[in-house]
Amino acid sequence: MDWKNQVQVSEYVELLNEKLSLDPWTIQLIPKSIQDGGKASDITDGYEWTTDDIVVPDSLAGVTLPTVTDSEITTRITNKMWASVRRTRNQALKNSDVMALQDRVMTDEQKAFRQALRDLPATQSDPYNIIWPTKPSS
Repeated sequence: MDWKNQVQVSEYVELLNEKLSLDPWTIQLIPKSIQDGGKASDITDGYEWTTDDIVVPDSLAGVTLPTVTDSEITTRITNKMWASVRRTRNQALKNSDVMALQDRVMTDEQKAFRQALRDLPATQSDPYNIIWPTKPSS
């Protein structure tokens, strides 16, 4: 895990909570300087997180934290990206529903556009570099 990558570190903490069957945010990620009374504005870009930034409540004293692998973190981040792609796709389909109203005849371009949206994400392999279909002009 890259301790300078807040997304990875946040997912690590979320996985700790899940593996211990805890409510979300039971174990939290709070910079040590803030725990000690500092201000959030003191945290700059490039902050390197440490285990001191992971706040485990006193009620879990003595509990051994489970192992979280880089693979688990990467899979979780990738799955969240695919979910984001699906939400964007669903909104684009919703926005294009007007093309399919009963009193309209869809052009072949409109049909192809909507089909290409429905085919996402199966037609893509990288959730970070989605090639979105082009919305037809008419």
